[in-house]
Amino acid sequence: MKHWILSREGSLSIILVIWLFNSCVLKLKYASLVDIFKNYFSCFKDKEGHLLIAPLLNYMILPILLAGIIARENPISETIQNILTVLISILTSMLFALLTTIIQMKAKIKEDLDYYSIEANTSKQALIETYYIVMFEITMCVSVLISFLVIFNLLVVVKRIFRVIDTDMNK
Repeated sequence: MKHWILSREGSLSIILVIWLFNSCVLKLKYASLVDIFKNYFSCFKDKEGHLLIAPLLNYMILPILLAGIIARENPISETIQNILTVLISILTSMLFALLTTIIQMKAKIKEDLDYYSIEANTSKQALIETYYIVMFEITMCVSVLISFLVIFNLLVVVKRIFRVIDTDMNK
């Protein structure tokens, strides 16, 4: 029993059980990413609110299947794991930089009085959808890093950043 608890699978199982208990029983929302996922999937809906299958297949299911096939054929060694950690860390920092650019662009649209209202609405909607996608990608990057490094506090930070910026983006 002691060896199982100290193993990677045992440790991850215990962490998952504790997290599910805190989320479902105690209703703690510090690291709840439900809003990020809901808003991400809202980008794949048509004007009537129906989920579009083709974009969902292209941008969610096919990459997951491809990653699964590659992972099954080529086991991840420690060297590959280290390289992926560095690459995903760089990607995460680039996504945070993109996030600040989106916020600045939204502020410029608000300030510019010469911007036509139809163009402003289109630009605002595009920025909001881009924001949701970037936040989702940041969440995915942090999740992958968590599987490599076990950094749960980053999820809390991502959730709080999402909440603050989401309020500002939808004004």
